[in-house]
Amino acid sequence: MSETSPLISIRGITKSFGNFIAVDNIDLDINEGELFVLLGGSGCGKTTLLRMLAGFEKPTSGTISIEGSDMTGVEPYARPVNMMFQSYALFPHMSVERNVGYGLKREGVARAERKKRVDEMLEMVELEQFSKRKPHQLSGGQRQRVALARCLIKRPKVLLLDEPLGALDKRLREQTQFELMKLQDRLGTTFVVVTHDQEEAMTLATRIAVMDQGKFVQVGTPAEIYEMPQSRFVADFIGSINMIDGVVKSISGNTLTIHAESDDANYTVESNDQIEIGDQVSLAIRPEKIHVDAYDADNNSNPSEQKSDNTDKTDNRFIGTISEMAYLGGTSTLRVTTRGGRVFQVTSTNRKRHLTGKHDLDWDDQVEISFSPSNAIVLKS
Repeated sequence: MSETSPLISIRGITKSFGNFIAVDNIDLDINEGELFVLLGGSGCGKTTLLRMLAGFEKPTSGTISIEGSDMTGVEPYARPVNMMFQSYALFPHMSVERNVGYGLKREGVARAERKKRVDEMLEMVELEQFSKRKPHQLSGGQRQRVALARCLIKRPKVLLLDEPLGALDKRLREQTQFELMKLQDRLGTTFVVVTHDQEEAMTLATRIAVMDQGKFVQVGTPAEIYEMPQSRFVADFIGSINMIDGVVKSISGNTLTIHAESDDANYTVESNDQIEIGDQVSLAIRPEKIHVDAYDADNNSNPSEQKSDNTDKTDNRFIGTISEMAYLGGTSTLRVTTRGGRVFQVTSTNRKRHLTGKHDLDWDDQVEISFSPSNAIVLKS
């Protein structure tokens, strides 16, 4: 395999179950050493694709190659891959060390070599002091690491992980995400992870493939997926977003004026896409890209001409009222209803410590919200 060739090459893969098409004619390249995430909702086809990579499902059509060799008809045990299941599938009657070394024993690896590799792997996942324990004597995070060690000890070219952190509570899941990334970086093994958790995908991945109805709707880095979604589905699926439908009224260079009939407001945005006057578009703006200031009507006679010190110069300024508010500790989520009736979700960082428990902004306060034209995303409807 040449240096520029992908480790995994998927071409025209389709999988049908009767009349239902689970995976629909997809192409994908995954490079060596990537931590690649398949992200999507239930029934989108991500687990079916993972099982085809593992060899547990046979494609209806198309090919899967690993290191340039066609794996389409190769049995699971003969592939240079290993799969870690969501349930972990540990043997309850075996100790940690026996669970980890089970695959090597089945392959006939000598006892001394087996012990050496088991000890090395337990040290890598920081479980050497738990080697004699049974799975029921471990925490969820420790069982997850045992399952990982058992998969990795056979030194696969590719490790497939199906919802690997789904059984963990939120705090442990966040901690384990970083452990998983650190382990993958140390080993250099290619990981392909299936998850429905957007935050998990954004944390783990070097690249993400967003799936819907058996197809990839966008493949890119976490930053590309989040900051530059290519469709309304991706923009809406990843994180929170404010979506505004409108018509392009004017164009000057890369600056567009979009009129939204629903709140009779004009929005100024920047876009380098091929867009024409009269096009129906959707304007997407992330809650954290919107700046919010307290509004004092007595000192702001013409709010549209006011400029906050904390945001770029912009025409996108609106007066509204905080109709809902959720305090989340480090941030607050606000729902601001503008005078035109538009409801914006805004994320505000709580930078100050308020010992009284009161905050700068509260329910029913009048505020001014604004966002820069460069922070909006224009999507063709």
